[in-house]
Amino acid sequence: MKSVLVCYESQYGYSQKYAQWIAKELGGRALPVSQAGEEDVRKADLVVVGGGLYAGKVGGASFVKRHEAVLKGKLAALFTVGLSPTDKEEVFSPLMEKNFAPHILASTKVFHLRGGMDYQKLKWMHRMMMKMLVHMLRKKAPSERTRDDQGLLDSYGKAEDFSDPASVAPLVAYVKSLR
Repeated sequence: MKSVLVCYESQYGYSQKYAQWIAKELGGRALPVSQAGEEDVRKADLVVVGGGLYAGKVGGASFVKRHEAVLKGKLAALFTVGLSPTDKEEVFSPLMEKNFAPHILASTKVFHLRGGMDYQKLKWMHRMMMKMLVHMLRKKAPSERTRDDQGLLDSYGKAEDFSDPASVAPLVAYVKSLR
């Protein structure tokens, strides 16, 4: 039986929640990237890394870059967590390409999981960024807004949680297939 380590970067708890669900399903352990060191990666047979999507950045990407040599042959999957479904390849692919080297993406399966947002708990900078984004979206004609745009406008100022333990099933099945 191969050992699995799930490393995550989480600012508001959604990525942590998913990492813990994934680790539980795989019989592995979950560690924040700030606590996961090279020795933890070396000891694991398979590693899953993930984090939230914030302003074009993927949480956990710097961990993958920092530990790239020791992750070679062990990086089983990447996961992202965001408010929007991000099921559009034309949006999701450039984001991943911006954050990960081509050889990492070519050899690693990526999964997107839907998280949430509680506007009252956002850090000041994130709250300001959301306010500017909403302002720009409101200027768009309703007919020009995407489903994601409208979803963001509808949830602005509220607490939304779309996380679902069942949504880790495809990722878990994929990693189990590597064992």
